[in-house]
Amino acid sequence: RDIGVTGVQTCALPICAWDLIESYIAHLDLKEYAIIMDALLHYDELLGYSSPSYDKIMLCSAILCCCLSTEQMTASCYVLPLQLHPMHVETVAWITDQTDVFCATFSLLSLITYVAYIKNNSTKNLVLSILYFLLAVCSKPSAIAIPPTLFVIDYLLNKKLMEKWLIKIPYFLIAFLFAALTFLSLDAKQQITELLLPDYTPIQLFFVSNYALAYYLVNFFFPFDLCAMHLAPKELPTLYYVAPLFNLLIAYFIWKNFKKDNFIVGGFLFFLFSIALVLQILPSGYNIVAERYTYIPFIGLSLLIGSVLFNSENSILPVGLRKNLNTILIAFGVVFIGLNFSYGQDWKSLVSFNTNIAAHNSHSSYAQVSAGYFVFQDNKPQDALEYCNKAELLDANNPEVYFLKSKILYSIQEKEAALKNIQLAQKLKCNRKEMNDFLSIIYFENNQYDSAIVYFSKVIAKDSVITPANYRNRAVSYYSINKYQEAINDYNQILSVDSLSMMNIYGERGICYGKLGMNQKACDDISKAVAAGFEDFREDLTTYCSSK
Repeated sequence: RDIGVTGVQTCALPICAWDLIESYIAHLDLKEYAIIMDALLHYDELLGYSSPSYDKIMLCSAILCCCLSTEQMTASCYVLPLQLHPMHVETVAWITDQTDVFCATFSLLSLITYVAYIKNNSTKNLVLSILYFLLAVCSKPSAIAIPPTLFVIDYLLNKKLMEKWLIKIPYFLIAFLFAALTFLSLDAKQQITELLLPDYTPIQLFFVSNYALAYYLVNFFFPFDLCAMHLAPKELPTLYYVAPLFNLLIAYFIWKNFKKDNFIVGGFLFFLFSIALVLQILPSGYNIVAERYTYIPFIGLSLLIGSVLFNSENSILPVGLRKNLNTILIAFGVVFIGLNFSYGQDWKSLVSFNTNIAAHNSHSSYAQVSAGYFVFQDNKPQDALEYCNKAELLDANNPEVYFLKSKILYSIQEKEAALKNIQLAQKLKCNRKEMNDFLSIIYFENNQYDSAIVYFSKVIAKDSVITPANYRNRAVSYYSINKYQEAINDYNQILSVDSLSMMNIYGERGICYGKLGMNQKACDDISKAVAAGFEDFREDLTTYCSSK
């Protein structure tokens, strides 16, 4: 709440509450674990204000880093980037969608209890770790990347990598099970992926994967110009071809420091294993990268950077800077707080969220159409039309463009243009569920009653209950092409479900009876409508009741 020093120190949990955390992890077993859970439940009291679930992730991150480090300031530096990093703003901005938050929290709890098991060999902690891993993958399948990181934790704690391989089998079985279930349930998403993800060659996928890895590494340090979606480009920009060289430099740095500090190698491997699933090595979605995937992977980078910069034995910082770590951390925190505020403004509503995506994905017709939808819902039809025009220039075969344009044009009373666009959308096989509904209305409004009847009939056939508006519109269409008995049949359907509040239907049915020469029925129906206050039928009342 306070962007000053106090606010930063409040966010820097390991600094302001180190003694509390240290007491929790000193002899981490089931009893101390209960204290941690109590802290999660009462974390608001610690901070002094109501906190979202994201704060629970930060407490878990702090505890995990403290478990892995014995040096207070080093562990503080590990956790600060995780607490304030702008890469996590998107999910927190959309606090109603907490799948990423829950997944990260349960994943961290699983790792914490696994560390506790390694330290004190408590079977109870192992069972808890497996249980939390199960909850994590139930929250979001991306948690299946956790099992390989357990080997990294063994390495960081100076354990032999294969010493406890048997106890990792349950983790991998759960991961494989949920991977299979996810694959079988992605039909709808796969259709979107096929639409939006270009058919890259294996060589192109190599450069795409390298770019994704480089993106996450660079944005850990320079999280500027972030976006919620990074849609795949049809033609790979130059940066994609440069990315492998950057990654080679990082690999060289890790190799040079292999024996210097296991936190350097271990932190990088933790990052790599936990981010591997979303690097597009195998096409797994239409986003090249996404900031929300970095909750767990950035723990690894935080361990690496914390060790390189702040470890008292291996630090590359000059002695003078090491003496002013608090100042460095506060400056670091202030910059990130400012970025967080800025990104929060970009993502504060569906309109700003989607227009931001459109601005960052100027190559994507899909992004422009998506922004157009939400701008249109914000009652700005002309602005929405501009997004549609941009989308059409990018991809003239995108049916969504013409569907949205037809809705916009219809809303501003350009009905003929709306009809032309909806016909284009239909020709391009737009598969929106409301397609028939809108086609029926557009044809009806353009006085093309034969076509309107066809689509009203399709809509009515799918209705599980009688919808008076659809039956009435079809009845009016029948009347307009002189099919009076068909119109009467539809009016009968309406009155079978509502004969009291829709008295005007009696008047319309009465006119149909009159057209068929059934003057007595016409008079009876029209009389009911006039008696109910529908004066528009009074002239018809005179016509049919005087000649019965």
